[in-house]
Amino acid sequence: MATITYEEISSATTTTLLAKDGSDSEGFLLSGDLDQIVIVNHHDSDSNTIKLYLDDGGAGGDPTLLETVIPSRASLVLDHNIYFDINTYSLKLTTSSAANLTVIIYTI
Repeated sequence: MATITYEEISSATTTTLLAKDGSDSEGFLLSGDLDQIVIVNHHDSDSNTIKLYLDDGGAGGDPTLLETVIPSRASLVLDHNIYFDINTYSLKLTTSSAANLTVIIYTI
């Protein structure tokens, strides 16, 4: 059964979308087997530069999945199955502005 994780972001920050222990920000247990990630920029005029990456919590380099600019009033859909070891990595998103974003993650 699919699980949906929903996150609102309204500042320039780094947000843990899925924690290394396999939970989302609400504490629901999830897997690292993702069907789709949707990121929506709701702001009327501001774009937002985002970086979606895996964080192992160590000092090494973290694998970047995506680094791009989302224009105002636009959506980004990553619709290819994405898999990572949730016991090794957290899924994080860094944003560059206060443009309101909604992130929706569909897990398999």
